[in-house]
Amino acid sequence: MPRPIVPPGQCKKAEDLTAYFYRAQEKLRKEHNRMGEKYRNGQITKEEWLTYLAEEFEPANDEIIAGILEARAELKDQDKWDSNIPIA
Repeated sequence: MPRPIVPPGQCKKAEDLTAYFYRAQEKLRKEHNRMGEKYRNGQITKEEWLTYLAEEFEPANDEIIAGILEARAELKDQDKWDSNIPIA
């Protein structure tokens, strides 16, 4: 069972959530690389590697991406940083 990706309580604004989820994605990438190295070095079996990918990495990655997309959608609706770029 994958561990849930739950932002801390102080992450309420889209900007904070975006930063949180990008940091979580980077940490997950590093964990993935460590596990891949263990597999390449024979420290874990192919079955353990594939189980990690299916049961840990992919669900966590999907959850992180969903969090990023949700925060991004909220940010896209903000006009705080409107630009003067001409749009046809």
